[in-house]
Amino acid sequence: MTDLKIEMSTAVSSAPNHAAERERFLEEYERNMARLVNASEGFRALQELLDGYESRGLPLSDSGRSGLALILRLLVEESESAWGSLPMPAHMRAMLEGVRHE
Repeated sequence: MTDLKIEMSTAVSSAPNHAAERERFLEEYERNMARLVNASEGFRALQELLDGYESRGLPLSDSGRSGLALILRLLVEESESAWGSLPMPAHMRAMLEGVRHE
């Protein structure tokens, strides 16, 4: 009689790991939402500063105006970067549909 050997593959399945993919997605989403909240708080602080009664009559020097413009530019860049890092609607839909079908 001949010995029959059957080798079991130890390779990881090629099927997508939806739970791990969802976890990575949620971590990135949380990180980018936090970035947006921080940028919004910066915009709010500047808005309150400029809209406040005490600052109404304050003229800005050229360096002050440049500094304010730099702060606003950095906040805008952070916001745009965070928005650009968030998933596209189609990816969000696929993630949510994957949750429903599992």
